[in-house]
Amino acid sequence: MPDFLTEPVEQFTQTRYRCPYCRRSWTSLKRANAHRDGCWYNRGCLTCRHADLIGGSYVDGCDLGESLSDPDDPNHAIPRSQCPLWEAVSPEVTANA
Repeated sequence: MPDFLTEPVEQFTQTRYRCPYCRRSWTSLKRANAHRDGCWYNRGCLTCRHADLIGGSYVDGCDLGESLSDPDDPNHAIPRSQCPLWEAVSPEVTANA
């Protein structure tokens, strides 16, 4: 049997970077940081008690009147992140944010 078939399997460690809000991960720190700043769970509509949610996951509007309309389609709402009017749905969300 050739020597290259009997060599042991090599172990290695890979570094990954994880969003603290939604737990997605990347091998690139730059991409992870870019995602974190726009993550919808980072003080965003999906975790806000003022969000008008359809089916628990689709944002229809803001109960405080914050504009979430899409500039290209005013009938479509775009969830936002890092909202100054954000308030947690529950204490567990505040602890994780």
